[in-house]
Order: sequence, then C-alpha cells, then structure tokens
Amino acid sequence: MKTTADQLREEGRKEEVIESIKLMYEMKFNNKISEELIKVIENLSVEKLQKVRSMIPKMDSPDTFEEFIRE
Repeated sequence: MKTTADQLREEGRKEEVIESIKLMYEMKFNNKISEELIKVIENLSVEKLQKVRSMIPKMDSPDTFEEFIRE
C-alpha cells in the first residue's frame, strides 16, 4: 500500500513530467498542445508519460504524438 506521502510524491512527479511534455511539444512543433490531448496525457501513468517525453525528439509531427499517446 502507498502512503499518503508516496501518493503526493508520485502526483508531483507526474505533474512535472506533464509540464515538461507540454514544453517539449511546444518547442518541437511550434504549437501549444490541445486541451483534448492534455486530458489524454493526464490519464496516463508516470511510466507511459516518461516514454512519451523520451520519444518527442524522434517524432516528426503532432499526429505522431497523438498516435503515440493513444496507444
């Protein structure tokens, strides 16, 4: 079982990864990430979010990003 402190740490880590994904997306594609896609990524696990973040530099379009997060 996770303690409250563990849950808070994980939530903080998740928010950190989400913010970095938003920033990387903006830098890579010169556009803000849509609210719809933000809702999708907010429901992903920290592990999946970290995979998404590591793949952004290799992606060639926003469509590739969207396909990847919906897998």
